[in-house]
Amino acid sequence: MRFLHTSDLHIGVEVHGHSMLPDQEHIIGQILDIAKREKVDGIILAGDVYDAGTPRESAVRVLDDLVTRASGICPVYMTAGNHDSAERLSFGNKILQKQNLYISDAYSGSLERVVLSDEHGKLNLFMLPFIKPSMVRPFFPEEEIRTPDEALMHTIAASGVEPGERNVLIAHQFVTGNGISLSTTESEKSKFQVGGIDCISYDLLEPFDYVALGHIHRAQPVVRPTVRYSGSPLKYSMSEALDEKTVTIVDVKGKGDVGVRAVPLRPMRDMRKIKGTIAELTSPAVVAEGDREDYMYVILTESPMNAKAKLSATYPNIMELIFEEEHCFDPDSYETGAEAMRRMTTQELFGEFYSQRNPAPMSDFQKRTLAEAEDEARKEGSA
Repeated sequence: MRFLHTSDLHIGVEVHGHSMLPDQEHIIGQILDIAKREKVDGIILAGDVYDAGTPRESAVRVLDDLVTRASGICPVYMTAGNHDSAERLSFGNKILQKQNLYISDAYSGSLERVVLSDEHGKLNLFMLPFIKPSMVRPFFPEEEIRTPDEALMHTIAASGVEPGERNVLIAHQFVTGNGISLSTTESEKSKFQVGGIDCISYDLLEPFDYVALGHIHRAQPVVRPTVRYSGSPLKYSMSEALDEKTVTIVDVKGKGDVGVRAVPLRPMRDMRKIKGTIAELTSPAVVAEGDREDYMYVILTESPMNAKAKLSATYPNIMELIFEEEHCFDPDSYETGAEAMRRMTTQELFGEFYSQRNPAPMSDFQKRTLAEAEDEARKEGSA
């Protein structure tokens, strides 16, 4: 049985004020094309489907389009992540199962199981939404559940998992343990450590032939190739600039016989990091190194006036402009810069700051509003 495993779509997310919905629609189309080409028997979405528990209408439309198109290819198995509302995401899931869309319920004390079969016999597909000990305790009132490990241990026991059968688990958790080091990115908002609030131990996953994980945005196995984070299909931070995003194709054959391979994705716009002066970064040689429409993190080694406006003519999709003073330890250079700032008016200073944070300069209305506020402040100061 063949699955396509992906996670952390974060549909509706904005990165530095840029809506990623067009990019997400593009990459979803690519994921569905891969599913069709690979003739998969199921698509696994391992949590953080949305970026917010109450997603915007535009994000809901994108997910609706995804599952509608996927239903013509194969079943979809979806769990809620920590960014999702499990209750909202699973609305109508019993009816939707008739259309081959399986969405995990909000946690109810055990793993939700879908029983599949192929030429090798029965396969148990278990679905676990994001959980914390506080969510699990009410279902086991006689047990003392203090840690994520204890929460998952009781959940697995209550679910009747048989280690001798073929078992696949979909989960959205941090998996760690002694000697396990995970590669994370800036776009993951949760922090983790061994024994941390969101962490579960790798050892508890032994009964499962494949564990389809979500939560970490960089694709990677955890100890064995068959416990795997698929990673996010798009880059959502500067720390991911050099990453290659993929989906994971999983072939589950006989018991313990699982093949795993990554298939690369090609985004509508890449996310890149460049560094230098304005003259260097706008030179034909540097511009030719990539698509100028890419999402850019720009590290400037100088601090000229209207830097963002000047760079935006060449790179229209600047995510963030970071200043790294080329002569930060040169007293003469510092005095020159400070003196120049002292000569600037409030309008000029604020205009420079505004241009660094926005793709376009201040409008005439904004300038008038600032001038009126400055006049009012002067009157109050002289009163």
